[in-house]
Amino acid sequence: MLVAGYRRLSAARQIGLLKVPCAVRKYSEAEMLQMALIENLQRSDLNPLEEGEAINQLMFTAKVDQNGVAALLQKSIGFISERLALLGLPAELKTMIIEGRLPLRKALEIGKLKLNQNKIKLAERAEKYNLEELKQLVQQKLEKEKQAGRKSRKHKGQLELGFREILKSMPNVRVYKDRVSFGFQDEEDFIRLIRDLLQKLEAEL
Repeated sequence: MLVAGYRRLSAARQIGLLKVPCAVRKYSEAEMLQMALIENLQRSDLNPLEEGEAINQLMFTAKVDQNGVAALLQKSIGFISERLALLGLPAELKTMIIEGRLPLRKALEIGKLKLNQNKIKLAERAEKYNLEELKQLVQQKLEKEKQAGRKSRKHKGQLELGFREILKSMPNVRVYKDRVSFGFQDEEDFIRLIRDLLQKLEAEL
C-alpha cells in the first residue's frame, strides 16, 4: 500500500518513468493513517479549513497536543492554533472562507466575538474594511457583548431575588437554601397555589 508520495508517483508516471526509488516499511494502521495525514497536509491546494480539519484528525490519531502536532508537521504553534480556531466558526463563515470571500486574518479576528449572530453580520460586511479597521470594530463589539452580558447577569440575579421574595410571601411555602417546600391539602389546593404563584410572577415581570 502506498502510504506517502502519491503526488511524486503521479508526476513520475506522467513523464513516463517506469521505475522510481521507494522505501518499504512495516507500519500499523494507526501509523499509516498518521503518515497519510501528514502527507495530505503538505498539499498546496488545501484551504485553511481543510488544514484545520486534517490537523485536528492528526492530533486525535497521533494522540498529541498542539505542540506535538507542530513538531510533526514542522509548523509554528501559531499556524496550528489558527487553523484549529477556524473549526469553531459558524457554518456561514466557513462557507465564505472556502469560497474565498473571507480572508483568513479577517476570519480569525471575527472569530473573537462571542455571539455567532454578531460574527455572521460582521463577516457579511468584512470586505468593506481593511484588517486594522476590522480589528477596531471587533474590539468595539466585544465591549458591547461584555456590557450586554453584565446586564443580563444582573437582570437574572434580580429575577431570582424577586422570585425568592414572592415565594417567601406566600402562605404554606417554605424557602430553603437548596429547595422549596409547598404545603397543600389536596390537588385543588395545589393548583390554586401554583396559579397564585404564576400570577405573582407575571406581575413581577
